[in-house]
Amino acid sequence: MYETLVAALRNVSEYDSGYAKLMYDAADAIEAQDRHILTIQHEMMAEAESHIAEANRLNRWIEAFSKMEKTKHWIPVTERLPEDGQWVLVWESGRFAYVDKMHNGKWMIADSNYAIIYYWMPLPEPPKEGE
Repeated sequence: MYETLVAALRNVSEYDSGYAKLMYDAADAIEAQDRHILTIQHEMMAEAESHIAEANRLNRWIEAFSKMEKTKHWIPVTERLPEDGQWVLVWESGRFAYVDKMHNGKWMIADSNYAIIYYWMPLPEPPKEGE
């Protein structure tokens, strides 16, 4: 960073003994400070890269939650029904019920023949490897 200045300081003649030690000491101090600055810059870059990676990970989660917020909500059966064969979470008589699907416009319910379903919600996407 200060190579030219350091070289000039080190070119002081041995005969200028009054200034020679001072100049060499100044050159040594500048080189030490330059090494220290480079070390700090490398540490800061590594830390910044770590923070950027964490921010990117959090942004992916925010995006996923934002999509879920927009698409995953309770839908009244009076508004619309799920598509045939679509697996959904249902709400019946004040409680979560089952994961069910529609077949030919009728609910396919495993353990209840007389459930009254009021709301349904699409199931979330299954987790991906590594998330």
